[in-house]
Amino acid sequence: MNKEVRLKIENQFMLEREFNVILCRIIEESLKKVGENVNSVIYYVLKHGYGIEEEEIPEHIEEFSECIEIIFGEEGRTYIEKIITSNLYLKIKGEHGFAKGKNFAQKVNNARHMYIKRKQI
Repeated sequence: MNKEVRLKIENQFMLEREFNVILCRIIEESLKKVGENVNSVIYYVLKHGYGIEEEEIPEHIEEFSECIEIIFGEEGRTYIEKIITSNLYLKIKGEHGFAKGKNFAQKVNNARHMYIKRKQI
């Protein structure tokens, strides 16, 4: 593997990690806005019901969404995901309408790709 390809791969990996940190912070902040102990409840269920730690959420978005629905129902899940998505798109300066009509995992992945693409240019 030549040096240019290796640097491109390393840069991609670094930007993925950077986005994951941003996403975890946005999730934490958004859940605190919903309620004082909401994040603790969700993290507990994720850890004990799914075997997912808080910092692993970016790799398990669909399970995170399912967990929210189990705890808060479909309407609660939709509300919480909307808050997270709005805050995420504001943070990365993305166009929120860009992901309109798609599920939460797709919105997060669109934000991830948008963030990485902007940072690579």
